[in-house]
Amino acid sequence: MMNNNKLYFTLSQIFFNRSEISHHDITNNIYTYENIENNDNEMIIDCIEDIELNYEKKNHHEKKKPHEVDKFRLKHNKNDNILTITRHGFIKSEMIFAPGGVTDFVHDSALGKIHFILNTTELNINEHNIEITYDLYDKENLLSKNKLVINI
Repeated sequence: MMNNNKLYFTLSQIFFNRSEISHHDITNNIYTYENIENNDNEMIIDCIEDIELNYEKKNHHEKKKPHEVDKFRLKHNKNDNILTITRHGFIKSEMIFAPGGVTDFVHDSALGKIHFILNTTELNINEHNIEITYDLYDKENLLSKNKLVINI
């Protein structure tokens, strides 16, 4: 594992509108973590801050300054191979990624509460990175196909 207390997130998303591909975005975030616990049964990473955001949309590149502190926890249940990402900063949610499983969650932010459904197609975790492939739905419509890579 890197010992610089940083996690590097890359989220690649293909967005859909009425079953048609709308656009493709890539977002890169760098987070600081304050604690990693890693034992035989589970791995827990507590993150405390959004350091940097790089956003790509088509040919447009934008780099944003850090905004409000976003706190979240990554928890990997090694026995069941389930990853839970709990956000408890200015955005509140609990996303459960279970390979081959469908779960739902509420995204609670300044814009209100929005209900989503996750269909996790792949979850691969090793000592250096976490890779999650999932589809995101509203009630019945596919909103996006996603690949999240977290480098530890």
